[in-house]
Amino acid sequence: MLVETLRADWSARGVDVRVTALPEFADGALMLGAGTKIADASAPDRATEADRAVALITVAIGRPLDELQRAHARRALATAREGDAALALTKLSLAHPLSQRF
Repeated sequence: MLVETLRADWSARGVDVRVTALPEFADGALMLGAGTKIADASAPDRATEADRAVALITVAIGRPLDELQRAHARRALATAREGDAALALTKLSLAHPLSQRF
């Protein structure tokens, strides 16, 4: 019964929620997947929110970020807080481990 309830809830939600494979900024938050909020760019405790974002990005990509990648993720949140989502996404892309190969 629980499985059917979860499937029905997901089906109802899935119609209204965009699913993304890459992080994006929407409504002042860093989002991933089916509307999962990774971080709130306007959160009052910015350091804690940045640490939370780094931890969740690490889990999402399946490997730890080095110090430079963590700094890029923190800068991306700060840039989004200033209102420049495009530049924030550019900085966020530098936090991905594959960006260090080029």
